[in-house]
Amino acid sequence: MNLFGKIWTWRSLFIAEAFLMVPFIIVVIFARGPKNIKEVEDRLNPTASSPSSHQKPQKTFGAVWSDAKTLIQNPVYMLIVLGYAAQTFVVGGFA
Repeated sequence: MNLFGKIWTWRSLFIAEAFLMVPFIIVVIFARGPKNIKEVEDRLNPTASSPSSHQKPQKTFGAVWSDAKTLIQNPVYMLIVLGYAAQTFVVGGFA
């Protein structure tokens, strides 16, 4: 019934997971993404004027939703978040 527990210890499962994550780590290291979220916004909407540095931008619900939408459209960010979710799922499954 507990096949992994009889053959491997919990340490060996973490080591096996580390080896399985190496290809993902290599992809993330060499993936080129924007330096910050402002670059993504400028690419999506090049005609928008950026606020000057002395003005404090107000965060409304629409602005927060716009920021979240920008993050969701960033493939590097989504890859990292999905990687963390997969790791949490695997560790939770072994627990």
